[in-house]
Amino acid sequence: MTERFRFTHDKITRVAPRDQRFIVWDSTHRGLGLRVTPRGTRSFIVAYRFNGYPRMLTIGNSPPLTLEQALERYSDALKSVAQARQMRVQEHETPPAELRPARRKRDRREARNGPIAVCRADFAERLRAVTRRQITESGRPPAPAPMVEW
Repeated sequence: MTERFRFTHDKITRVAPRDQRFIVWDSTHRGLGLRVTPRGTRSFIVAYRFNGYPRMLTIGNSPPLTLEQALERYSDALKSVAQARQMRVQEHETPPAELRPARRKRDRREARNGPIAVCRADFAERLRAVTRRQITESGRPPAPAPMVEW
């Protein structure tokens, strides 16, 4: 059975972890939940439907994110979902990426991990350059590494 109660700072901090991940729902804000992992990590989530499919969006973790901040992000997420639904109904087309909450979350994550993405792209380009150089020097792709028999 799902637990529901009115979210307060004290009640959120008192939620004890269990053997498996579970979600506790807010009784005053529909779709707002707190996901708790076995290690005790608490994450605010928003559950909604888009195009007939259930979706979940993680707003943020509980210790750095206060309840007030989570409620602001919750309302922003619901507004963007409503705008995307309205565009879909009125214009019969997919909404732009900036209105899709999951896409906005991915864009924020990519912006945070910018240097890592640049390093990955640089490494991939160097690897392609080495492979191209090996192909052009020998006229054929490099041979795979021999299998070692035990």
